[in-house]
Amino acid sequence: MKKILMRETGSVDVLYEVEASIPENADNELLIKMAATSVNHFDLVIRKGEYFSTIPKEMQPTFPHLLGLDLSGVVEKVGKDVKGFSVGDHVIGLNRTGTYAEYVVANPADITKITEKADLEKISGFPVITATAWAATVKNGQIKAGERVLVHGGAGGVGQMAIQFAKKAGAVVYTTASEKNREYLLNIGADVVIDYLTTDFTDVVSDIDLVIDTVGGKTHDNSYQVLKRGGRMVSVSMPPNAEKAAQYGISASFVRGELPSNVIQEIVEDYTHGKIKLNIANTFNFDVEDVKRAHLSFDDRATSGKVLIVMGAK
Repeated sequence: MKKILMRETGSVDVLYEVEASIPENADNELLIKMAATSVNHFDLVIRKGEYFSTIPKEMQPTFPHLLGLDLSGVVEKVGKDVKGFSVGDHVIGLNRTGTYAEYVVANPADITKITEKADLEKISGFPVITATAWAATVKNGQIKAGERVLVHGGAGGVGQMAIQFAKKAGAVVYTTASEKNREYLLNIGADVVIDYLTTDFTDVVSDIDLVIDTVGGKTHDNSYQVLKRGGRMVSVSMPPNAEKAAQYGISASFVRGELPSNVIQEIVEDYTHGKIKLNIANTFNFDVEDVKRAHLSFDDRATSGKVLIVMGAK
């Protein structure tokens, strides 16, 4: 089988392709034939060697390293101790030991069986962004109908999912994004789109119940002041400032993501029936030059939406 590894941290040139034996799954594991994966910010952080101090020790790479978190595919083998899965099942999930390979071994706890009607290639863009947005909006954010929510970076993967979670909950949704993404974001549920290139969001919004921050930096720092007392800040970009949160009388938390099976199943069902949208920016084949291009495409801040890498299992 083909797999694409990184030999060290650095530019896309650290990625290289190898032929390897199909791995053997243990009795408590699944062997999955990959349909597709997608590029996430975390892949670039690892590849470039950035922010290692913020990454859990168990997720820091040893070399050669297999990148990738998002997984969609078909179950090839089922360990004898695994319950609830059969050969041929269509599945989705997160694989913390990497996904840039034609076959991967996975922990069943991180994998969810889905309808065979789902497009395995397109849904590969959902796991990481759904896990992060659900944790930020629903679990930590405790979103309620009628609340006013500000989602920073609405055109990004996490941002667009957070908008849709908030709208589904019955919230009034504000988001920051560039003007070119306005129509798409209004279409997926945003009520107000604030062009961050021309407008200071602090001049537009106030008395916000919940801020979901996917941007960080100055945007994060300026968000405390638009929250009502008793409001909530949930950040996926950087840990909030506890002193500042206390000063403004809000609660603030930092999340990495969580993906209950029922949540991802519902997202896939809704996507399959057109009830939820996913902006796919680019799709690349599974060879080393295309994977390099996928990374460069994701790193291009002019690109909005998910970047997929397709292996082809059906």
